Amino acid sequence: MRSFQCVIIMYIHQLCGAKDTLPLFILDYDNNLGELMVDTNPFATISSAIFGEIVEDAVKHCSVIIIFVEDQFCTEDVSGKDKLGTPYVNLRTALLQNKVKYLPNVVNPLSVLFRFMPPAESNAFVLRSGEPIQIPEGLPFYYIYFNDYDGSRVETLRRHDVIMHDIFEETRIISSTALGIYTGRHNPIVLAKYGRGGQSTLKNQMYMPQRGVYLASEGALFHFVGLSIEMATHKRRAEFKDVPNVASELRSVTSPDTEHLRTNIEYQGLQIKFSFRLSEEFWTLDNVTLIDGGEDMGTTVLGVNVPIGRSYYCNEPLIIVNENDKSYVRIPEYQVQPFRARARRVPEDVVPFQGPPPPGPMNPSNPAWIAQAVANSSNTNFSSATKCNPYFNVRILTGLVVTGVCLSILFVGISVLYNCSGNDHFDDPLAKQLVIAASE
Repeated sequence: MRSFQCVIIMYIHQLCGAKDTLPLFILDYDNNLGELMVDTNPFATISSAIFGEIVEDAVKHCSVIIIFVEDQFCTEDVSGKDKLGTPYVNLRTALLQNKVKYLPNVVNPLSVLFRFMPPAESNAFVLRSGEPIQIPEGLPFYYIYFNDYDGSRVETLRRHDVIMHDIFEETRIISSTALGIYTGRHNPIVLAKYGRGGQSTLKNQMYMPQRGVYLASEGALFHFVGLSIEMATHKRRAEFKDVPNVASELRSVTSPDTEHLRTNIEYQGLQIKFSFRLSEEFWTLDNVTLIDGGEDMGTTVLGVNVPIGRSYYCNEPLIIVNENDKSYVRIPEYQVQPFRARARRVPEDVVPFQGPPPPGPMNPSNPAWIAQAVANSSNTNFSSATKCNPYFNVRILTGLVVTGVCLSILFVGISVLYNCSGNDHFDDPLAKQLVIAASE
């Protein structure tokens, strides 16, 4: 009974008693902070003032500080496990060796870090799936945001643990007084409890990570989220060294008003061909073809018709099946927009990507393929989007079901009324009338 009460108390504490706290790890492999005493009691809260003293001491004694930031982070992530065990293999080993300090509840840790080490485009980096990262030397601190949430939460955190270990070890080779800090932007449980709608008070103060892969060719813009190749027995996900790129593009004119555009995107040895047809008023995404070894292996017919000057956004999975080995390329979320050869300018109604906005030139560490893609296209933003399911969602479905039930009841009632028959037997006026005697 005592353990059950302890669980209930801890859960209430996580939801109500520590609404602005986040877990935090301090990677101090070289003992730069000395004998730092921290309270690992999950019911204890480390105030911003106490954590500010720790950060101030770290800034004085360390030449390089790397801050790793999760988008969402809570105590359940630290204690989470799967069949392989804890996701934090390296952190746990260093924690047992007293090289890592664990602070379970720190009040507004990012606000304290921002005060002592203000983020900027030169020292903030977003680690995306399918994109390498190069950290320049010579800066006193760096912010690294994770944005590769593919697979389960435990698998994602295990991948982040390996990445943190590799980056921190490389930094220690350059600087002997390196320190690492690992925390998050906000607590998802707290935000859901207090109805803040997933909004962070630090939204306008930090370099916001973006999801997916953005590509720009001479004739079209592409944005893919969660691009992966799935086999019959396993799944090949994009590693950070696997970068999709525009392999080729062919434009042809069949009539004065009609153009055809075919853009091939290479990804992990395969090519994905997008076939567009553009007229004066509309453009059409006819089909998407999977090419392997120069041969067409499978085609998915879409027939999407979109007005010229608008993009097409869809959050329903696009699947192109390889008819040879039954593997398939899966794109859970995507946005595309082709341009006519005569309209090589940004439309007037340019708006950001309906999901996350496409990245532009942000800092010198951007991969060359982004800079080259942006330079090769005069269109660097998507126009207003036409969605694949704009007029149908769960609320509309619920309304239709309720309306159908009400109309069914109404129609049944009307049919019952129409089926009611009148009395066809009447009294015989020539027969003796029925007399009922009544007494007073």
